[in-house]
Amino acid sequence: MTWNHAFDFAFEVTHSGNEEGKDVSGETLRQHLLATIQGLSDDELKKSCNCFDTMESEKMRKQNNFGLVFRHTGYTVIELEQFWECADSIEPDDLRDRYKDFVQKLNNGEIKKSTLVDRDVLIEFQKDLDNRADIDYREGHWDDHPDVVKGGKTFAKYSEQLKEHLERQPGLYYHK
Repeated sequence: MTWNHAFDFAFEVTHSGNEEGKDVSGETLRQHLLATIQGLSDDELKKSCNCFDTMESEKMRKQNNFGLVFRHTGYTVIELEQFWECADSIEPDDLRDRYKDFVQKLNNGEIKKSTLVDRDVLIEFQKDLDNRADIDYREGHWDDHPDVVKGGKTFAKYSEQLKEHLERQPGLYYHK
């Protein structure tokens, strides 16, 4: 069995600002945290960390905020319906079901830029966007249908934005 452990670690920051430390910047926190860690031996580091929660890793799932402002058009509605219909080949079944639920909610306007979505679902969605952009825009199959090409270009843009977003954001864990 594989376990997911949550640890905390205490370190000090000396500064002359707010008494409660509310004005300490992320950069300052990172500098002090890294300096503290680098100054400890492996044994000292282990003693400095406190494991405060443990659970089976299978019961953990990473999430990211959706990260896109998704505009609904006739093209996007039709293509999202196609994504939903073609999702039956996604495995495992749990991922397929969560993906179909996400696509349906997105098509219904229930997913916003800040909505947390399972990371594996977002990765599947990014791949579908990119595939549709290939077919409708990059490969030139629909050059005589400007609305389809325009939709394909939009999906190419969404695919690239989502890919960059996922590369910048490692994801947050939550309990299933």
